[in-house]
Parts: sequence; structure tokens; C-alpha cells
Amino acid sequence: MKKIIFILLTVFTLPLFAQETVIFIPGWFTEWINYSRHRKLLSELFPGAELQVHKWDSNRLWKNAKSSAAQAVTDLTNKLVPAKAPEKITLIGHSLGGRIILDSMTVLAAKKIKVKQIILLGSAVKPDDETLALLQKISAEPVINICCPQDNILKLYCQEEKEIPLGFAGIPHPLKNFRQFRMEIPEKSVKIGKFTVIPAEALATPRQTAAHLAIYYLKTLHQAFSGEVPEYYLDYAALKKIAGHNSCKPEKRSGFREIEEVDGWQFARHSKKNFWRITTPAGKSFYYSDETSALANFREIKRRLSSILQK
Repeated sequence: MKKIIFILLTVFTLPLFAQETVIFIPGWFTEWINYSRHRKLLSELFPGAELQVHKWDSNRLWKNAKSSAAQAVTDLTNKLVPAKAPEKITLIGHSLGGRIILDSMTVLAAKKIKVKQIILLGSAVKPDDETLALLQKISAEPVINICCPQDNILKLYCQEEKEIPLGFAGIPHPLKNFRQFRMEIPEKSVKIGKFTVIPAEALATPRQTAAHLAIYYLKTLHQAFSGEVPEYYLDYAALKKIAGHNSCKPEKRSGFREIEEVDGWQFARHSKKNFWRITTPAGKSFYYSDETSALANFREIKRRLSSILQK
């Protein structure tokens, strides 16, 4: 009788004592990584947790990698739906790994599954309002998003996909179950390996290209957990609207010389003609034939940036 009671107690209480699990979903072109450094940081962030790396077919050209990411969504949901204690699972997605997590939200919501926490690192995805709401609902603890407006790979994403991803500028204002932090680019130049599928111009600034590596986002997550960095919210769309106010089409796009740069926003003047230009960190340029308007717009952008960066 005692044996039967013990077995029943074991069966019914096992989910209550299930080990905390951290599932890390890496990004594009990362299958060659052994993740030893990532595991070390994750073990410091989540002591005692079981660490899993959810690899997928990421070593492909961009268009094909997006298709592979879609298959990875199915693989991830197939892992989460039958889990005994999904409420003890933390999901961490880097780059396209963040997209895989967000694309899993509809399935999880339909199954009424909640996880312990969702953490997004430099995510290459732009969620709509409905997906963002599901994200907050499915994560029991506040969703953490770490963004970096100086990340060169995410700048390429902006240009290719014609949208601003969550990992680039993030959400503009605080939400109830959402915390957002900004990652600064590494202070020293680092080796980034041979990325033959990345355009050469993106490698012109190694620090800003290397910034996309997951290890740096994980280090920023470490700082966020320890309270070393403040929360960060930038209304990128509002700044872009200011940059485009009273702009015009230029007669000639080449020949501009930079006058000033603030946090990736550039102000330039044409060397021969009366044209001025404001360029966003994502590479979108606005042109002016009126210096007064151009200068006023750039000063307003600087003012708003200063109020955010000084917090």
C-alpha cells in the first residue's frame, strides 16, 4: 500500500518539482559554434537549470534560412506542447531565433501554454500588436528584449526587409509585462570569422558587425539581471518622422560630407550644391534644400536622443 501511495505521489508531484529548463534558440549562420561560452554565461544567469541549445538548419543563404526558421517553429512547438512543466521553461532567442519564438506564440496561445519567461536578443523580427500581446500573455515573468541600434547585421535586415526589427530599436514605450534594455557595442575590435554571405560593406566597421554575436547580447542580459543597465525605450518612428519633415528629393545623391553624428543619426551637407541630408541609423536618408529646416530637425533629434541616453 505504501509503495502504491509513493508511486502516486511521485506521478502527481513530478511536474511540481520538474527542473527549470532554459532553451536557447540561436540565430542565422551559427551551426558551427560549440556554444561553450554561451553555456557558461547561461549557467551563471540560471544556476542549476538544465541548458538546451535548440539548433536548426541556419547555415543557409538569407531567404532559405527564413524557410528553415519556419520549420524550426514546428520543431520548437512540438517540444513545448507535450512538456510536463512548461511553466518552468525559459525561452531565449537570438536574431532569427527570436523570430522562431514569436512565430510559436499562436500555437502556444491556442494550447493555453505559458512558459516561465521569454527573452529576446537582437531579434530579427517585427511583431504586430497582436503578437506582442500574446508574447506578454504567454510569458509568466516579464518579457525581456535587448536591442542595439548600432548592430550592423540588423541594419542590413532593415534595408532588406524594409522594416525595423524588435532587436534594432525595440518598442517605443514601456508595457506592463515587458522590460527592454539597450546593448552597447563592444569597446574593442573582435574577430568575427569569415561570413562570406554578408556583404563586404557590412564588415567595414568590425565592432558594429561583431555586436550582433549572441555572446555580447548575453553579456548585456547579465548586466540587466544585475541592475547595471537601465531600461531603454526609443520612439524610433517619431524620430524618423522628424527627420523627414520638410524634406525634398535631391538632384544628386552623391557628394555629401558629414557634419555631425549622434548615436548613428548623421547630418551632412552637399559639397557643391545647397542640399542637406539627415540619415537614420538604419540607412534611410532625407534630403533638404533648406538649411534651416534640416538643422532644426537634426537639433530636435539630438535633443530627444540626449534625454534618452542620459537616463
